[in-house]
Amino acid sequence: MAVKSEELDDSGTLMYPSRIKLPYTWHAGKVGSRFYQEIRDNCKIWGTRCEQCERVYLPPRETCPRCFCDISEWVEVGDVGTLLTYTVVKYAVPGIQPQKPPYAMGIIQLDGASTGFMHLLGEVDLDSVGVGMRGESLTGAGVGVAIGVAGMSPLSDLRGQSDLFGYRLQTSVLGTADEIASAASLLMGQADEGRPAVLVRGAPICLGEGGARDLQRPEEQDLFR
Repeated sequence: MAVKSEELDDSGTLMYPSRIKLPYTWHAGKVGSRFYQEIRDNCKIWGTRCEQCERVYLPPRETCPRCFCDISEWVEVGDVGTLLTYTVVKYAVPGIQPQKPPYAMGIIQLDGASTGFMHLLGEVDLDSVGVGMRGESLTGAGVGVAIGVAGMSPLSDLRGQSDLFGYRLQTSVLGTADEIASAASLLMGQADEGRPAVLVRGAPICLGEGGARDLQRPEEQDLFR
């Protein structure tokens, strides 16, 4: 029989106020588990691609929210992308924040993905964070990016071409200049290598005009700027 707490005051019943802790494990599901396992075991980021609309979802989905069809194809995406939007957190909320404020959280669209996902923006100057920023690796490490381009197209537009399995590419626009800069940065090193420059030969580039500004998302295609 249920008894109100105020009815126990004169009954001599001993009351001990406390909380019941119910620990539990949250299951990430079949798709979510593979996503995290690939990051943990292979340091790779994978999304899923809808066979019908060819959109690449990241985080991966088992069902396409547009076509409502099952998704079974996995595709690897890059670990560098474009910042779509962000917010700077300045107020502390104990127990739920990834680190002590101030810090920035943003939605990043990785190269090869059709969607963005939320991620902590680490090692950035909060006063200089802006939509369209590129080159921040999810590994938390530094990566080389192009700050100037001349005599070549900084982008390689692969849309309309077919991939290894015959699927027509919808969103694959490579930042060729950034790719070359990243490879050169790996050879130059960041410590006492004493290698101030790298000459790259035979890179798959298209000669032409262009600048580093072309690496940023056009304003008319940016929903958050």
